[in-house]
Amino acid sequence: MSTLKLRVVIVCVVAGAASGGVAALSWFRAWPGALFAVCGAVIGLLGGFVVAGTIAGRIASVRKAFDWWQRSGYEKPIEFKQGDEFDVLQDPMAEVGAALRDVKSAAVQEAKRVQTLVELNSSLATTLNPPEVHDRLLKGSLALAGARGGVLYLPDPKDPRALVVRRMRGESGNRRLGMRTAVGEGAVGSCAEQRRVVIVRPGIPDHLANRLGTSTDEKNALYIPLTTQNDLIGVIELIGRLNEEEGFTQSEGAFLQALCASGTVVIQNALLNRELTSAFLQTVRALAHAVDAKDAYTQFHSNRVADYAVSMGRELKLKPKVLDALQFSATLHDIGKIAISEDILNKPGRLSDAEFEIMKSHAERGAVILTPVHFPWEVLPVVRQHHERWDGRGYPGGLSGSAIHLHARMVSLCDTFDAMTTNRPYRPGMPVENALQEIRRCRGSQFDPDLVPIFLAAFEAEGETIMKRYDSQPFGHALALAAGAGGGNGNGGRASG
Repeated sequence: MSTLKLRVVIVCVVAGAASGGVAALSWFRAWPGALFAVCGAVIGLLGGFVVAGTIAGRIASVRKAFDWWQRSGYEKPIEFKQGDEFDVLQDPMAEVGAALRDVKSAAVQEAKRVQTLVELNSSLATTLNPPEVHDRLLKGSLALAGARGGVLYLPDPKDPRALVVRRMRGESGNRRLGMRTAVGEGAVGSCAEQRRVVIVRPGIPDHLANRLGTSTDEKNALYIPLTTQNDLIGVIELIGRLNEEEGFTQSEGAFLQALCASGTVVIQNALLNRELTSAFLQTVRALAHAVDAKDAYTQFHSNRVADYAVSMGRELKLKPKVLDALQFSATLHDIGKIAISEDILNKPGRLSDAEFEIMKSHAERGAVILTPVHFPWEVLPVVRQHHERWDGRGYPGGLSGSAIHLHARMVSLCDTFDAMTTNRPYRPGMPVENALQEIRRCRGSQFDPDLVPIFLAAFEAEGETIMKRYDSQPFGHALALAAGAGGGNGNGGRASG
């Protein structure tokens, strides 16, 4: 017997027995009271059991019905036995169930929305790469709005009065990457010009459709401006709802605009970081050119080596931050040659043993020169190790295999190839095919055997373009060109290869 039923029985039995006894005493005072009190108590006791059974049964029936209803998630109507006194509750409880389902659904949706918001903010905080920020912001906006597709428009760098499609996800209608829209033209342009949320709904009046540059049968669309205090960063267009019966609302627009405001700050920081990185890279390249300029035969060697290394990095699908690290370290790998005499660098004949030892010191000297600089990447190991060999016969540390930094192993390949294919005071440059064959021959001895195929694939994809980039360029012109290219640095002395 359940606890509830037991309690009902006890209450009813006691109440029945007491009331029966009292009634018997009051009715038959002239007769022997004790006898009738006992009889009344017995009758009350039996009545109490009957009442208890009836009430407890009804309560159990109701409880069973409610338990089943709850387990169904309030999806099915509550049911009582036919003729049950509680069946009058059926219709009101159906309304309660509908309300509970709505509350439950709204709570689930809100929980998902909050989770998406937290994940988006965390995701945005982990990168300063503009393309990654754009992708994550667009993806998060789609998820939060329950939209079918989205498009990110950014200002055209050549025309401040135009927007260009830079990112698309899901359904994007007739939009395409690179498509331009004038500020003030259509819904996108209106959003950009007025810097406010614009909502387009199906069946809007013709005059509004014309003003917004949309058709009256177009899907729901929401346009969110990405702005700072003074500047327009871009516009996000959300197209259609996963639930086609629902349209975008002003409250959703306001919420997403507030969210995008934090995303805009991240975009600004990413752009600033890119500008600072670019300025830093140009400074580093200028320093590398100062080294290259000491040897007329190795001008732009540093650029080419860095370009080859970054090309390898793309082949390995390295992340943008890692590519930056690779580019900087490749550009600076020969910085130690600034401490080497030009007589040794430009000597037309074979170096003596003493001169060769001095030339070899440039790797360690370069690391010492750069030690006071607090790079955000691992540059010093690459500068120090770019002449180490896979088989351990390199210098200055005699490291072998994976003990050599990955970027140093990559730079070693690129440095050696560029040294072989460019003219030097002591010999002409080697034909490209011969140099590639030498790279293959030294796989597993001088070079990491896993990186040689990567270098060959990268060279096939971009090698000719890189070689021509600085070919026959006047020093000043090529220096300016290098400041805008994804280029690199190399070795180029007889210590190479």
